[in-house]
Amino acid sequence: MCDIQNGFKLCTCDEKLATSDIGWELKRTNADLPLHHRKGRAVIPRYNQQEQALQTLILENLNQHNCFDFDYRPQENDYVRIKAKASNRPESQWFGYRFRRNQWQIDQSDSLAAWKTQLEEYKNGVIE
Repeated sequence: MCDIQNGFKLCTCDEKLATSDIGWELKRTNADLPLHHRKGRAVIPRYNQQEQALQTLILENLNQHNCFDFDYRPQENDYVRIKAKASNRPESQWFGYRFRRNQWQIDQSDSLAAWKTQLEEYKNGVIE
């Protein structure tokens, strides 16, 4: 896991990565998939100050720089998850972002959101 304080690049890999090695995932909406309205109780992550600062830093990088190492033009509802570690935490955690209205936004939906049932993996890789 690299330090993303000074920017980062979301790199794709030629070889298939082990799940534990994946540092980011990009998903794209497939309108051909059925939209499922799921029921249950979802937990919305709560972040402390350091985690919120890291989440905002990632968001700023996504919106101000070309963070992908391939030719990529975001489409409405694209979804990227990025694994990063706040300075006050022993382990990395995932932060989610949704492309809406021509910019990346912090995803504030829960895991049961119906729109997420139409997402399918587009790319993934490591963070450099």
